[in-house]
Amino acid sequence: MNDLTRRALLELNRRFYSRFAAGFSASRERPWAGWDRLLELLSGAAGGALRVLDAGCGNGRFGAYLAARVGEIDYLGIDGCGELLRLARRRLAAGRVAARWAELELAEEALGRRLGEERFDLVALFGVLHHVPGRRHRARLMARLAAHVDAGGLLAASVWRFDREARLASKVLPWDDYNRGAELPVDVRELEPGDHLLTWAGDRATPRYCHLVGEDEVAELAAVTGLACRARFAADGPGGERNLYLVFAHPASPRATFPPRPSAPLRRP
Repeated sequence: MNDLTRRALLELNRRFYSRFAAGFSASRERPWAGWDRLLELLSGAAGGALRVLDAGCGNGRFGAYLAARVGEIDYLGIDGCGELLRLARRRLAAGRVAARWAELELAEEALGRRLGEERFDLVALFGVLHHVPGRRHRARLMARLAAHVDAGGLLAASVWRFDREARLASKVLPWDDYNRGAELPVDVRELEPGDHLLTWAGDRATPRYCHLVGEDEVAELAAVTGLACRARFAADGPGGERNLYLVFAHPASPRATFPPRPSAPLRRP
């Protein structure tokens, strides 16, 4: 994939989220079931706040989920959509959350400059990889985030398998159909296997670019982290197969820790 095509795909997604941010956020209010499985990999009682990097934080629902279940967190949310970040700020304004925010594209070099030498107890990459054009760029993002996992910490990523559900698969828009009359046509010769367009709310003029990550690429993404795979499982969606979760830790690290959960039942954010 050449750089021109890659940037065209990123622009497609910028346009999509600029137009549909509010409706998209409203459809994504509930936590994912897979997050409960992730918390099972965290145990014990550590001093201080859990340091969290939420890469591609969207409307902040994962941050709110952690705040409700873990307690005190030191949270950095990064997203390329300003409107979704505004909603995330509002969501995390209350509670024991020391929140910081950065509006930037995860696929750009600016991410490395923003993170510097900072390390985290939990680095989350949920609902993001399918929006990163180019196989080598997805691998580069995984490797970059892995470098910011502290000793004893976790890197948790999800892979969206939208081909597993007929409702989602029906939203795929053929590239030729989109290119006819498109303001921003895409050179289909530069696309990689698994590259698709998905419509939203029946709108065929402003689709989003989504990549279907294959099993061979999953293995590659795991390898580039330089970390050990702590867990791999499927969760979410009607059949529990919508997302594939990959959780990594430093090979010799103990199980990651967070402050103990409150005993009282908590409201789902």
